[in-house]
Amino acid sequence: MSEHRHARITLSIVTAQGSLFFGTVERVVLPAEGGEMCVLPGHTPVLARLMPGEARYLSDDAWQYLYLEGGYLEVQPTQVTVLADTALRAQDIDARAAEEAVKRARSRDQRARLPYDKQLAHAELIRALALLQVALDARRPGRR
Repeated sequence: MSEHRHARITLSIVTAQGSLFFGTVERVVLPAEGGEMCVLPGHTPVLARLMPGEARYLSDDAWQYLYLEGGYLEVQPTQVTVLADTALRAQDIDARAAEEAVKRARSRDQRARLPYDKQLAHAELIRALALLQVALDARRPGRR
């Protein structure tokens, strides 16, 4: 384990609009389809779908937070590539607007009656909650 203490991973986060981040990091935590995935140097190769949620990476002893939605991630022992449909840095998320989006989504979820409408409302609620979580986590001192 000590050989990984100072090892780093090259992280690339790309959307259709362009590159959001490219650099070396100590670790990456991503919202994968099977659950939250923590990637350290030397990780086994993986291809996975991204789910709406919080991503974070540790670089120079500071955590950086992002919201990711849709797309794929590829993990190699020394490199992580994220191809996201949507990616937002925490500092670009308006926490109050995210709180309002959660309220609207909860209301739609409660009012929905048809199965399809329920699914859409529930997906909207998951996205809104994830956006709010990223905004709040990034503002908490000492959050890991």
